[in-house]
Amino acid sequence: MRRFVPLLLLVACGEPAVEIADGGSRDSGAVQEADAAVRDGGAIVERDGGFADAGQADAGVADAGEADGGLPSSPDPVLFVHGINGSSSEFDLLRMRLVADGWPADRLFALDFADPQWGCNVDNADAIAAEVTRIRQATGAARIDLVAHSMGTLSSRHYIKHLGGTEVVNTYVTLGGLHHGNRLSCLNPLDVCVWQELCPTKPFLTALNADPATPGALAWVSIYSADDETVPTSSAHLDGAENIEVRGVGHAGPGGLTEDEGVYREVRRVLEYAAW
Repeated sequence: MRRFVPLLLLVACGEPAVEIADGGSRDSGAVQEADAAVRDGGAIVERDGGFADAGQADAGVADAGEADGGLPSSPDPVLFVHGINGSSSEFDLLRMRLVADGWPADRLFALDFADPQWGCNVDNADAIAAEVTRIRQATGAARIDLVAHSMGTLSSRHYIKHLGGTEVVNTYVTLGGLHHGNRLSCLNPLDVCVWQELCPTKPFLTALNADPATPGALAWVSIYSADDETVPTSSAHLDGAENIEVRGVGHAGPGGLTEDEGVYREVRRVLEYAAW
């Protein structure tokens, strides 16, 4: 029986994904209705929705380029949140690229959860809340930006929706987010909170995706890959967000969503143009 959980863990961390709840499936015509399609860093990028649709963006911002006026002299601090079995080191390359593009290194932060393998998302959300408070006190910033990968999107969304994050988060970007969970986790017979939280029909995700799924005046962005071997687009697509689909990019590791150059350019773009 104890071998069942590690097998399930592989599904969330690198094995082929299974079908996700119907509630997260993407409209079949979304790609054809995308606002833009560009080739960036070797990967196809398609945008669906966006701030213009959600009423959250400055109307003067260019869709595919950098924001008018460039990087603010004192940009929002950015907190990076890793996923299950992950660590802050997964964002090392992304942070280095931001520094090379003008971000002050002392305004880029990455969090390590106390228990990255079995820790509950509700507990991790408390850790995010504490870290955001610490960052704001250290920098004097009124608001911060959040960039979360994989399972880290669930704990960070819980923080935003239920722990006051809408008041202090300016831009929220997810990379391969498990927004609609994973059906396979519903079959787990053990009472392990992380798997209960991943089941689309259990209370955690039901509350997270209840209207409004993207609350507050912050900018919501979901970046994901059509070729993600772990999280299918039906789970990563988030209603109410600017959804950016890339191709030819894996879930994690070299060439994955946290390291791909084209994905980085999208992250930089939204961090720049949403710094209003």
